[in-house]
Amino acid sequence: MRPFIQRQQPIWLEMIMVRNHQFSLEGWTRGKNFLTSDILEFIYDEQLFNVVVVDKNGHDTCTVNDGAMEFDSGDDKIPLAFGANYFICSTQPDLCAAIIKMAINATTPPPSSK
Repeated sequence: MRPFIQRQQPIWLEMIMVRNHQFSLEGWTRGKNFLTSDILEFIYDEQLFNVVVVDKNGHDTCTVNDGAMEFDSGDDKIPLAFGANYFICSTQPDLCAAIIKMAINATTPPPSSK
C-alpha cells in the first residue's frame, strides 16, 4: 500500500509499505503538515487490502463503523476533510492493529466561497 499526497500544485510525497511489514502508516504521518483538500492517493493490491475512512473509534479498534466509506479499487484518491481523518484496512484486522491504519489532522480550513 502506497499513499501519496497531492496538493493544488502537484506535490507528491511517497510512502511505501514493505512486504515484511516493518513500515507503519502511523509513523509515516509524523512530522508532516496536512491541509484540507490535500488528496491522499492509496495504491495497493486490491485483492489483499482496502482503504476505509472511519471515525476515531473505528480507527482505534480497527472496525468499520456505520457511515464509513470503503474504497477497494487499488488506486483510490481521497481528499482530506478539515480536522481529524481516520483510515484503516479492514481486510487484514491483525495488520490493521499493528501497522495499516493512520490518523491525519488537516489543519487549514478550506477556502471560503464569497
